[in-house]
Amino acid sequence: MAPKLQVRFPPELKEFIELEAKKNSSSQNSEIIRCIRERMERVGFKTIKAEAHCNA
Repeated sequence: MAPKLQVRFPPELKEFIELEAKKNSSSQNSEIIRCIRERMERVGFKTIKAEAHCNA
């Protein structure tokens, strides 16, 4: 099971996440993860686990 993290969002971010989840027929959690992963790609961040998965 993935670790849990509690996060407080300003109302406008919460609204954005809700709308994106509805638009994409996904969960709010999935939308948050998608946003973070997109940012990770933009800054070129790679984890050891991600590199191992890509090289398998």
